[in-house]
Amino acid sequence: MRHRERTLEELEEEERRLLAQEDLTKNDGFYGKFINLYQEMYDVVMKNARQTKDRDDKDFLIQYANDIKERIIHWLIKYGTCMKMNHEKSDILRKWL
Repeated sequence: MRHRERTLEELEEEERRLLAQEDLTKNDGFYGKFINLYQEMYDVVMKNARQTKDRDDKDFLIQYANDIKERIIHWLIKYGTCMKMNHEKSDILRKWL
């Protein structure tokens, strides 16, 4: 639940902070944080694109939104693979315990 809508600059700063973490994969909830962050960024950019009147700005924002959508897909694939591997690992461990 968001208390207030964050600006695009705040969201980009959050992205840089997450990317700067040393051990990205061992942090619980890391993939989910990226997915939620990019979804929020996408919503803000699309809202700005709908509100702008300048055609060049609108085109830039739509292209940026498409870039963000690609990042969402990237993290969804990574997250899904991670979840699948965790599930498979637990099945293997259960077999040997």
